[in-house]
Amino acid sequence: DVPLLVALHRTDEDWGKFNVAIRRIGAYLTACIQSIHSLADILAHAILFSLALNRDHTEQQLRKLSSGKVVSELRKNPIYISLSDGLASMIQHDHFKHLSALANMAKHQSIVFPSLTENWSNPNVPRHFLKFSSFRHDSNTYPEVVANDFLSAEFERCNMLAVETGCELNKALSNMLH
Repeated sequence: DVPLLVALHRTDEDWGKFNVAIRRIGAYLTACIQSIHSLADILAHAILFSLALNRDHTEQQLRKLSSGKVVSELRKNPIYISLSDGLASMIQHDHFKHLSALANMAKHQSIVFPSLTENWSNPNVPRHFLKFSSFRHDSNTYPEVVANDFLSAEFERCNMLAVETGCELNKALSNMLH
């Protein structure tokens, strides 16, 4: 067992291979971030079209419609409050805002590349793990997070809310038929 820095700096070729690997990991993590981020927009559009609320919008308006705007639209009708609450719970959570900032940074500025961290002091945690450094986006500062912990927890949270909100949508559609 040698520290990662020693192993990486043995040759220029080793360092080059590491840089290629960490860039690939960054790309995979960015794809994961964007996939989780897209859940809210997909759910919002599924709700909007299922309830035929899209009829009130032009094609151009629909292209610009965000999940936040769908929440606002749903809140106009009391029978859709449970749907708006489910979607709002997803997108208004601090972790989703952090995830959105990571996704939007990657789309519009630069990927927040992960760093590989090595821990030799605590045998109860993995020796190597990936972190996203703290960053600023739209005048907000987001803290450093451990990539796997952050993405796993946020996927689980969003997935659960998507299923629950989907069940609420099914109830709303069933009630419309009766």
